[in-house]
Amino acid sequence: MPSHFKLVVTICCVGSAAACFACAALIDDRPELLVIANPTAFDLGTVPAEDVRSCEISLINRGTLAVKLANKASSCGCTDVTVSTQTLPPGEKAILSAKVKTGAKPGEWTHTVAVDFVNDRGNRHCVVSVPIRLRVEPAGQVVQSSPE
Repeated sequence: MPSHFKLVVTICCVGSAAACFACAALIDDRPELLVIANPTAFDLGTVPAEDVRSCEISLINRGTLAVKLANKASSCGCTDVTVSTQTLPPGEKAILSAKVKTGAKPGEWTHTVAVDFVNDRGNRHCVVSVPIRLRVEPAGQVVQSSPE
């Protein structure tokens, strides 16, 4: 491989209040694969036990090549993940939808959803992960706040 080729698997820039999760593969200092999530984290707020809450996260292809969805996953079986498109051209946006089913156990929880994109040659991957936070109230308690 020529020395002017660079490969960066993951970029994670942490700011004071938020984090930027993206991944990139660079060739000749131009991003070939670069998919970013907006928002980079999602807080569902305080929710009742045994409830279902949803959120949507934009996935934006900032790279120079189209990418294809290779896989989607969540850190817990109680979280379902769907992505609005299988192919994401440069400059376009897809919607990642996550549906979290709260259990009976109260407390603070973080579920992570992840999508794996691959370039059209199938030889470079880009994984984007987004944490989803929530606080589950015990059954029978009044929930004070619930962002939409």
